[in-house]
Amino acid sequence: MTAKSIQKLTDSANRVVGTFENQIVKFGDTADAISGAANKVGSVANSAQDLIEVNREKLAQTLDGIAAASREARSLLASAKPLLNDGKLIANLQKLADNFHIVFNNRPSTAFVCNTYRCVLAESYIISYF
Repeated sequence: MTAKSIQKLTDSANRVVGTFENQIVKFGDTADAISGAANKVGSVANSAQDLIEVNREKLAQTLDGIAAASREARSLLASAKPLLNDGKLIANLQKLADNFHIVFNNRPSTAFVCNTYRCVLAESYIISYF
């Protein structure tokens, strides 16, 4: 081997080593970025856990309130079912609407008070106090 051949071989080896070193640096940067992202995810998870811990009682109270409202709604629906099933409530509401329509159509042009239904009609506007 000649000095030129050895120099070429050395230059080639140096380029390979340099490329390899660059790849190792890039791999290290990527590993650092992944580690940073993992730390941030862990921090977010810890923050969420802290929020849950701090608000646990309020969350429990809210869920209890929702459950109570749900029970109350079921109870109201169960008690209203017989009223709706016999048809009298719907018929009475229809009669009320029909009577109100008659009164509304026979109103004076200014304003009047309808004490039976506790409502105030003023020209074409109705303010209801049902």
